Parts: sequence; C-alpha cells; structure tokens
Amino acid sequence: MDIIKKELIDGEFFEAEKWGIPQLFFDKLNQDDHEWHEFQSIEITTEPAYSIMLIEELLNKVLIS
Repeated sequence: MDIIKKELIDGEFFEAEKWGIPQLFFDKLNQDDHEWHEFQSIEITTEPAYSIMLIEELLNKVLIS
C-alpha cells in the first residue's frame, strides 16, 4: 500500500490513464468532474478476480510511472 500512497497526487489522487485503469466520469459534466481519480478502498479477498488487472500488475505500473 505504501508503494501506491507515495505516488498519489496530494496523497489522495491519481491519473487513471497513467496507471492503465479505465477513467470514470459522472454521467453529466459538472464542476466536480476532473481527470484525477481516487481509490475508495483496497482490500484482500478470496473471491475470483473479475478486475482488469491483478494488484501485482497495478503495482508494477505504479512503479514505472
């Protein structure tokens, strides 16, 4: 988790495209919509992976960005 935290903008935000994560936006453009994203949570699970990448892949992308 520290690997990700130290790469966040202002300790909170990241550029999704830079890390290979799809960008998400509000349905309608408003003043809160911008290109920076934030994580709501990260947790360990035993559920099957239905994500776009494994955490190891994300960490590698963060390290090379």
